[in-house]
Amino acid sequence: MCKNFKYYLKVIKPGIVFGNIISSLSCFLFASKGIIDFLLLFHVLFGLFLIISGSCVVNNIIDIKIDKVMKRTKNRVLVKKNISILNAAIYSFILLFAGFFIIFYYINFFTFFLSFLGFFIYVFLYSLYMKKKSVYAIFVGGISGSIPPLIGYYSVTKKMDLAFLILFFIFFLWQIPHFYSISIFRIKDYKIAKVPILPIKTSILFTKIKITLYILFFIIFSESLYFLGYVGIKYLFFSFLINLIWFIFSILSYFLNNIKIFYYIFMLSILVIFFINFFLSFDYTI
Repeated sequence: MCKNFKYYLKVIKPGIVFGNIISSLSCFLFASKGIIDFLLLFHVLFGLFLIISGSCVVNNIIDIKIDKVMKRTKNRVLVKKNISILNAAIYSFILLFAGFFIIFYYINFFTFFLSFLGFFIYVFLYSLYMKKKSVYAIFVGGISGSIPPLIGYYSVTKKMDLAFLILFFIFFLWQIPHFYSISIFRIKDYKIAKVPILPIKTSILFTKIKITLYILFFIIFSESLYFLGYVGIKYLFFSFLINLIWFIFSILSYFLNNIKIFYYIFMLSILVIFFINFFLSFDYTI
């Protein structure tokens, strides 16, 4: 029983789920400005947890053929047949149905619409179609990855205001250099799986330029929260510091002929979004 539970936990991609939940939480707290509706928070996070988990299970089903040939993913639960595809499909349906019900019934229709849009984009447009066909798949996937933070924000404010728009661009822009850096580091895997990523279809140098540019765009949008009066000086200082380190590493990649630097750029991207989320949670202005 415990062994099966482990497989059902792994197949939801806990890392992706956790990252999205943290971003949703930070934007919920940012919007709440210290006045927290804990029951609403529970419904938002639990509903999103179920929807994102269910979406990741579906993604695992779709990606079985790719996962089989990639070194990084060849030991995933469905590849190793620890869970049958039928059981995974039933599991995903239960998770998704419960998640959508919670978001629709306990929050509001627009957050339900956003969550369904994120699911549709991630599963159908990204996983099922564009991931195997286009270098632009990351932009489509980036849209779905930006939706959970927006749900966290909108569930409190019920406004699509300027902060809502900036949060979208922050989380959207972050995902592009995050993915491009790991795609270079894992380029051999992607070649074997025949996934059309940017460094394969163009060049590593062109992808490096894209990484640097998107980090710059990310810095502009993430720091704009301070200059527009949404966050305090602690957010500005710490986010800019880690953003600057991330940017410097992207510049170093032009001079170091070592693919491992892209692993460090990838890990720095995780640290960057951690700092953004952490200081969004409490260094807001009232």
